[in-house]
Amino acid sequence: MSRSHSMSLGALELAHERTSALVFHPTATVRNDGQPRFRTQASRDYACLLDFDDDVASWICTPAELPTPQGFHVPDFLVCYEDGRGCFVDVSDNDLTHVTAAASALNLNHQTVSPASFGTSNRLRNARDLLRYGRHRAPLGDRVRVLAALEECGSMTVAEAFSIFREIQPMPGIASLVLGRHISIDMDDDLIGARTTLRAFERRASL
Repeated sequence: MSRSHSMSLGALELAHERTSALVFHPTATVRNDGQPRFRTQASRDYACLLDFDDDVASWICTPAELPTPQGFHVPDFLVCYEDGRGCFVDVSDNDLTHVTAAASALNLNHQTVSPASFGTSNRLRNARDLLRYGRHRAPLGDRVRVLAALEECGSMTVAEAFSIFREIQPMPGIASLVLGRHISIDMDDDLIGARTTLRAFERRASL
C-alpha cells in the first residue's frame, strides 16, 4: 500500500483494509456481529474467549474511530454485554491510557487487555478446541435427548454424553450445545476430556 493511498483513507477504512486479507484460526465465530477482522493472533484469541463469556451478547471487530490527542484510534472490539453495557477493547501491551481517557471524556468505556493475561490459560485452549466445531449445529433430536438426560441426572461427563447423540457426531454436538448456551462445560480447571462435567446452562434472571 502506498503512503499516499494510506493518507487518503480514514482510520476506520485503513484498519479494515489492513485486516481484510489476514486469516487467524480458528475461523468460526458465534457472537460476532459483522465481518471478523483481527489485527493479530492475540486479538483473535481474545475473541474466542468472548464467544464463551456468558455475560457477552455480541462483539464487533474494529468498530469505530475514537478521537484522541494523538489522532483517531480504532479499537480491536466493541463488546456488548447482556445487561446493555458496551465497552471498547484493545488487546495490546502498548500504553493506551490516552485512548481510555479520550473515551471516558465521551462517556464511553475503553479497556486494554494484555495478551499475557489469557494467552496460556486452559480457558483459551478449550475455547479454541470447541470453536473448531463452531459451524456445526446439533439437531433438535440430539439437543432434546441431552437436555432431558441432564434434567434427570443434573450432570454428566463428556464420555457419558457421547452415547446420547444419534444424529450428529458427539464432539461437534457437544460444542454446538455449549456455544448455543444450552449446556455448560468446565473451561478453566483442565483441558476438556472424557471426565469433564456437563450441566444444563443456567440463564441469569433479567433485572
